[in-house]
Amino acid sequence: MGGTAYLVYGNIDPVLLEKREIKPTFLQKIFGKKNFIQPKEMKVDDNRTIIDINQPELNNLVDLFQGFIKKTLPKYNSATQQFIEYLDIKIMSIFIRGERFKDKTEWYIQFGFSGCAGMAEVSAELGSHWVNKWIAIEKNNLLNIFAKNGFQMFDNQNSNDESYFIPFEKYGYAKIQNTEIMDEEYEGSKYFEFDQSCLEGLDENDYSKMKNLDKNYKKYYDSKKCCCQICNPEFVPLKI
Repeated sequence: MGGTAYLVYGNIDPVLLEKREIKPTFLQKIFGKKNFIQPKEMKVDDNRTIIDINQPELNNLVDLFQGFIKKTLPKYNSATQQFIEYLDIKIMSIFIRGERFKDKTEWYIQFGFSGCAGMAEVSAELGSHWVNKWIAIEKNNLLNIFAKNGFQMFDNQNSNDESYFIPFEKYGYAKIQNTEIMDEEYEGSKYFEFDQSCLEGLDENDYSKMKNLDKNYKKYYDSKKCCCQICNPEFVPLKI
């Protein structure tokens, strides 16, 4: 499926490792049954085990994330509107996970974004980029939410974000490549990566425009500065 994830590291309340009773579903209420959850473990190899903790109330963070975008950007530019449409197909997931090694376990909350089978990898990375901004801007509020769900975030998060994005009118957000694509036969942009879904059905004339795009906008590749609407609210989406 592809995609990307933003990880927030911390410690968990040991009670999350127990079998716990949670709010019953509608049908369980009707039949008087209780609802329980417990961690699931998957052994990856002799040295590593993945532990997934189901914490249903964390799903509320999906709506809070979209609320943060709406509050931060009262008016969306054309590229951001495309990203909002991507979020609307319910591709964001949030859960607590642990990676157990021989001598330690690392716990984190994972904010995941689906790449939609390779069709929306740039949108997935932009989602991770904006979660980074969200946590920096609304850290105190999120710390309280995490704590209520049995997770204590570390102060010394590795929050370095070296992803840079730029909006285009026609193709939505592009990610600025770290290095130029050197293949002379490559038909797309050598400096900017787009969602595959935006490139479906391009004809020869469109690919010709891609070459002009590289020529006209190479300065943004060289600058390695993010021009997404949160990082640079005044930036106008580029025309192709």
